[in-house]
Amino acid sequence: ASGPFGAATRPAALDALCSAAARVFARAMVHGLLAATTAGGVPAYRDVWPEAFA
Repeated sequence: ASGPFGAATRPAALDALCSAAARVFARAMVHGLLAATTAGGVPAYRDVWPEAFA
């Protein structure tokens, strides 16, 4: 990249990529939390707060 605006393009693109990755990770964590079941005596979210699934 050259010119006065070329140098700012790469950091902005990296910022957008990292932001998208953070959103994907957050959604995956929530999906996993909501889909989890009790294991090894540790209660799952759905067992502790079943009203959240009503």
